[in-house]
Amino acid sequence: KKGMLANLSAIFTQCEANILDANVQTTIDKKGISTFTIEVSNYAQLRDIILKIKKIKEVLKVERV
Repeated sequence: KKGMLANLSAIFTQCEANILDANVQTTIDKKGISTFTIEVSNYAQLRDIILKIKKIKEVLKVERV
């Protein structure tokens, strides 16, 4: 979806997380795969970020790796 990267970046900013690295790819079937390395202060902050990203209807999956 157009603007998805901006939406994700806004969530990180809103939750006061630092983006250390970002990798965004588009698959053959036009799905995006975004991998972020972020710096958070604690698990609660990470959980908040994950919950906000999961609320975006176009997001199919969120994983912590």
